[in-house]
Amino acid sequence: MIVVTNGKAVGEEGYVEHFVLRSDAYGWGSANYNADNIQQDYNFDNFVADMNGATVDLTLKTMDGRLEMTAITTTTTGKKYTYTYSQEGVKGDWGAFLTVEKSYIEIDAKEVYTGTLYEKGKNTFGAVDNSSVWWTIHSDLKTFDGNGAIKYQFYNYGTGGTNWNNWVLVLTNGIAIGSEGVAEYLVLRSDAYGWGTYYVGENISHNFNFDTFIEDMQGAFVDLTIRRIDTRLDIIVKVTTVMGDTMDYSIFHDEFPTGPLGSCFTPDSSHLDFISISTYPYIK
Repeated sequence: MIVVTNGKAVGEEGYVEHFVLRSDAYGWGSANYNADNIQQDYNFDNFVADMNGATVDLTLKTMDGRLEMTAITTTTTGKKYTYTYSQEGVKGDWGAFLTVEKSYIEIDAKEVYTGTLYEKGKNTFGAVDNSSVWWTIHSDLKTFDGNGAIKYQFYNYGTGGTNWNNWVLVLTNGIAIGSEGVAEYLVLRSDAYGWGTYYVGENISHNFNFDTFIEDMQGAFVDLTIRRIDTRLDIIVKVTTVMGDTMDYSIFHDEFPTGPLGSCFTPDSSHLDFISISTYPYIK
């Protein structure tokens, strides 16, 4: 059961519930709660059995006072169900928590993330005519120390001149490019190539079709996660083309430094339209 509040905890003065949703597509809430906004494709003949041991990927997001909940359930036999709800009027601070009724859940903390959403076209990086050339600018550095992760989601655009006229990721020792003491750990291009102290080409995996790669990357949606646990670094990239095709790309390093880690992007006759930037607060 998911409970969305005005940012107050249960028992705290001023506590208000925007809505409460049960796993079986039923809920209640404030005056803005609307059961007609619930959509689901469950098979209720098998619901109890399906939910036992199921994996649930639950996402909450708000934009301009509209909060959306999406829960994708995968049963132990591999069946998938999608359950969604939306509600207007969720403005200002808000919070959420889970509760149970004669049940228990196991939360995979390393998969819990929180961040900021951006309206498409409102947080672009690089000249939108793709005139920003290699290494002339860098996006704001995002950092964490020790174990942690950061997720970037953005649309990619480039001139289409070559495979590498797309996004380029840069990892540092937590210091911005051009600042005193910066060390470049890794530079990773979109086309499964890179360099740097901790770049190992043999650790790259991808399923790109380079006959269509340039076209595939134009307007593609990129979900890029950087995760470090102890000395293990993973960069996991999922690309969805404008035609809906998906491509996977990853690289890892087993002996990566454990100190401050910074990440940013640089263009190469390209630009990015960031949709969200998120961190994983429960990775320890």
